[in-house]
Amino acid sequence: MLRKRHPGMQAISWKQIYRNVSKFEVHGCVTDRRKGSSGRRRSARCDENISQVQTIIEETPQRSIRKVLSDMNQHPSKSSAQRILKFYLKLTPYKISVMQHLKESDIASRLRFTNWVLEHDDILESVWFSDEAHFTLSAKVNKQNMATVPSDRSNPQQEV
Repeated sequence: MLRKRHPGMQAISWKQIYRNVSKFEVHGCVTDRRKGSSGRRRSARCDENISQVQTIIEETPQRSIRKVLSDMNQHPSKSSAQRILKFYLKLTPYKISVMQHLKESDIASRLRFTNWVLEHDDILESVWFSDEAHFTLSAKVNKQNMATVPSDRSNPQQEV
């Protein structure tokens, strides 16, 4: 009867009918009643794994995520370990920032340079200032802390 009424519709299998009848018998309706529990379970971020990561980090806080994963009984993914550290244990990675040490002689040389720049204010038009970046002798630039700014292609002097 259904096929006669809706000839273009795909046929319903007996499994679909059985599931809907069973759901109606249990819940009184056929809508999805799993509002809070739909989707995949978070098996990698269970209480056992969270406590295990916490004890490993408390013993040796300098451990990398890969070494934490190798010390665990179950081996969750790297992203699961990162989520445990960030959301459950409220830990963030610490990145060492290398700063140069200023000496007393540096203050005088900086002051001389500042006065020289103020006397030659035309040089400021050819200097390009940007955020901090790390340069090495092998001409590699650490771009991790650099923000990219779109350049104006119509003016070639603005490109660096």
